[in-house]
Parts: sequence; C-alpha cells; structure tokens
Amino acid sequence: MAADRAYWKYWGKARKQGEARAPYHLLPYHCLDVAAVGKVYLDRHKALCAEWAARLQIPEKTFADWFAFFLSQHDLGKFSYRFQGLQPNLCKILGNEQPEDRYTHRHDTLGYLLWQDLIGPLAIEQAWFGANADRVWRDNFDIWAGIVTGHHGQPPKPNDGTLFIDQHFLEQDQEAATQFAIDCADLLLMNRDLALPAGRAVHEQLKPLSWWLAGLAVLCDWLGSNEDFFEYWALPSDATPLSLHDYWRRYALPQAEDALAYIGLLPRRVRPQTLTELFDYLNPPTPLQQTAADLPLADTPQLFILEDVTGAGKTEAALELAHRIMQSGRWLLFRPADHGHLKRDVSAPRRQGLGPKILPRKAEPGAGP
Repeated sequence: MAADRAYWKYWGKARKQGEARAPYHLLPYHCLDVAAVGKVYLDRHKALCAEWAARLQIPEKTFADWFAFFLSQHDLGKFSYRFQGLQPNLCKILGNEQPEDRYTHRHDTLGYLLWQDLIGPLAIEQAWFGANADRVWRDNFDIWAGIVTGHHGQPPKPNDGTLFIDQHFLEQDQEAATQFAIDCADLLLMNRDLALPAGRAVHEQLKPLSWWLAGLAVLCDWLGSNEDFFEYWALPSDATPLSLHDYWRRYALPQAEDALAYIGLLPRRVRPQTLTELFDYLNPPTPLQQTAADLPLADTPQLFILEDVTGAGKTEAALELAHRIMQSGRWLLFRPADHGHLKRDVSAPRRQGLGPKILPRKAEPGAGP
C-alpha cells in the first residue's frame, strides 16, 4: 500500500527548532509542490508550451507531463542519509535514524548521481517515456535530470569518477527514492505509448532549450518552497499520510494556481475590443487602421510590415493588430524599424491621452493591462 512506502520517512524542508508549527515538510510533498507549479505554469502558458514541445517534436501535453515529472525528481539528492542526517531530531521523529556521516556533496549533485546510476536506467527499462528510447534518448533524459537537479541556479557537478552511489545513499535510501520515482511516473506520465522521434535531432534542440527550462525550474522551486502558499505537512499522528495522488489533486495543484496568480505569473486575459472601442477618436479610421482591424490571422507565423505616409495612423494600426494577436493567444514580437521613428510616432498620440485610454481597457477587470 502507498501508506507503507519508505519515502514517507524523509523530510524535505525543516523549520528552526522551537517554532510551534509543523517542524518539517515531508520530502514527497515538497517535490510535488514544485512539480505542480511547473505543471500549472505550462498548462496556462499554452503558446509557450506549444513552442517548446514543437522544438522537441512531442505533443504539448506530453511535454508538460515530462516537465512536471522531472520537477518531482528535483530533490532526489535529499534521500541521501548524509543529507537527512543534517536534522537528526527529525530523522528520529520519522523513525529513520541515520548513521552519522559528513554531508560532503550538495544534494543537487547527489540527485543527479542517483538519476544517472539508478533512476534513469530504470526509466528506460520500464519505458516510462516511450518504448523506443535508445542511447541518445538516455542522454536526453540525463539533460532533463540536470535541468531540474540544478534548481539552485547552477548545474549539478558531473561525476568525475570519484562519486559512488553507495557512498552517499544507503540501500534503504535507494529503495525509497526508487519507489518514489515509480509512483511519480504512475501519477504524472500519462502517455507511455509515445513513439519517440529521432533522439539526435531532439538532442540538438534540447541543449539550447535547457537554459530556458532550467530558469523555469529555479522559479518553480522558489515558489514551491514558499510557505505562504505551501504549508508544511508533517506525518500525521496515525502515520497514515495523504497519498501522492490525493495530495497532488487536492492540495498541490490548487495551491500552485493560487501562488502563480498571486505573484502575477499567469497569462493575462485580453478582452476582445473593436478598433473604435480601443480608440474612440478614430471616426472614421484610416484605411491602414481598418486593414489592421480586418486582416486575417493565420495559425502559422506571420510577418506584418506597416508602412504609410505621415498621419496615416500607423501607431493605432500597429496597436490594434498587436491587440488582436494577443487576444487570439498567439505570440507577438513587436519591433519598430527605427527607434527614432517609433518615438516620433507615439509622441503625438500620447499628448492626446492615447496611453491612459487604451492600457486599462485591454484586459478583463482585475486581470491587469
């Protein structure tokens, strides 16, 4: 039964002694807190998720699931008895007393070691990500592991041949971490029948993308560690913890939604508005402005170049087109041909109060500009 898993005996966050609240946060729950932040972020930022998934040639949902799973493994290194021994009183409370030994390597590096030597090979063997994962895909998943274990702002240190898993993880630690990874895979990896694309092509795309994903992983760990949103959960007195599935659905995901919304990291909702609703002084609009309001938007990338004579209303036309693109959920790169030209364009409308008129009215009430 899930309640009997050995991983419930490991703490992930510790409070200073003497404080009245829960003295620790269970390691499995903290890992799911961080994973939930990443899952909600990508589910809500659909355009970003779609663009990243396309680079790796996998479905968008699969990409979001993979990122959530790997985030759930970001603190694998904390299963080390050397890390757990930093709080011997908590180990005693959890019935997981550890031999005294120095904590000589950071938990990010230890987590990456555990993935490479134990969890990663198991994931390939059991086809967690797809049945046709070859050696190149093994390297790709190692990159994913490095992205999330390096959640403190720097990559984990590669093994130079002097790190051995048995030196830092007892047999019971390895068993607990393995079972946790298996249960997280069951919870988060929905599409195991995926036919993986060519690993080499994905490898070349994943390397530059890894910097973006690593930055997002740092954000997810920072927010998922914020006790204002994710309160500490200790093992209950009857030693029957909430299952990973129930904690994920009932607590981690809703709290992640609240946390991201509170700090303003969820996408803004742009309300549909006509050209004259945005600019009530355009009566009638110029031909260029009307074209910007009526021009069809394609699902594929488009390039718009707006050129006209002075006084043709290029600024309003560009802003109308940008508003329509944002409202449709597409990505927008807005770049003037010349900085001085843009400055001259917007100066006159600003004197007429253009900025204050359109910014508060572009989004739904309470959603911001």
